[in-house]
Amino acid sequence: MSVGKFVTGFVIGGVVGAVIGVLLAPQSGEETREQISKTTKDAMNKASYAVKEIQEKADDMVSEVQKKGEEIIDRIQGLINKQKEILKSGFLFCLLCRAVCSILMLSCILVIKRKEDI
Repeated sequence: MSVGKFVTGFVIGGVVGAVIGVLLAPQSGEETREQISKTTKDAMNKASYAVKEIQEKADDMVSEVQKKGEEIIDRIQGLINKQKEILKSGFLFCLLCRAVCSILMLSCILVIKRKEDI
């Protein structure tokens, strides 16, 4: 249920209940008007309070979701950085292996050349 629907239902229910209560009460016209005025003010105050309370809860929820989102982004960024380091170290290891292989290949070539020269 949306917040707007809840508040609308809350206000309408309060107003309808107040009107029925005032209309069924055995009082003079002036007393009834005063009571309608007082009841309307009370209903408006309650509705205003409910709206403020709902707004505060919504703000708290938005703040909490935003905080959690930032935490998730930080974690993902940390994982990305770790993967970059792993890839970088793997690449450096490949370069080292390639250099070692090249040296070994040159050594083999030199050994073969020496045997041919002998």
